[in-house]
Amino acid sequence: MWRLIGSMAVLGLSANEPSALLVVLVVLQSGRDRGVAFVAGWITALVAVVAGAGFLVRLGVGARPGGPRRITLVVELLIGLGLIAWATWYRSHNKGRELSVEVPKNLIRLTSIGVAPAVLAGIVTCTYPPAIVAGTTLFRSDASIGGRIAGLATFVIVGTVMVALPVVGNYVAPTWAAHHTSGMFNWTIRHRRTLLVVILIAVGVFISVRAVLLLAR
Repeated sequence: MWRLIGSMAVLGLSANEPSALLVVLVVLQSGRDRGVAFVAGWITALVAVVAGAGFLVRLGVGARPGGPRRITLVVELLIGLGLIAWATWYRSHNKGRELSVEVPKNLIRLTSIGVAPAVLAGIVTCTYPPAIVAGTTLFRSDASIGGRIAGLATFVIVGTVMVALPVVGNYVAPTWAAHHTSGMFNWTIRHRRTLLVVILIAVGVFISVRAVLLLAR
């Protein structure tokens, strides 16, 4: 059980993507309730993708002995390699190109939105690859129902930290949050390319190596 929770915690950390932080900081300009709506959409998407991934794998492999284990590991390996390949291409494609520090036009549109669009923004922005791997990991696990629920809760909680902290800060310490939000946004937008590449490669390597090691057993 604890090994499962540890794996789900690592996958949850990988769900914290810098672009999501930019989006939630912009959404918060429409009001704190919009930030809450964004986080609600984010959590809904995480849970839905985890459950959906597990269901689709179960539907596809049935109850054949050993089938779920190998198929889910192959899926995870492909996802991990895909993340590494995309990050490598992204770095190569943008190498030498000047990074604009202006707020992207698609983010400007989020500075004045309603509650429902904020929920939708959370669903769209959600980081899906780690959620898919979390779903296959839960499906493959031999843990009890309680252990799997604990693993799911761990993944969702850890995977929501980055987008939830600014929202919580606006309620707990609004003055401090208002003073530091601009600096946080500017730092993230200046370093978003590097952060994105590093996170994607780290996540891809973790997922790929774990899948290979498990397949080799």
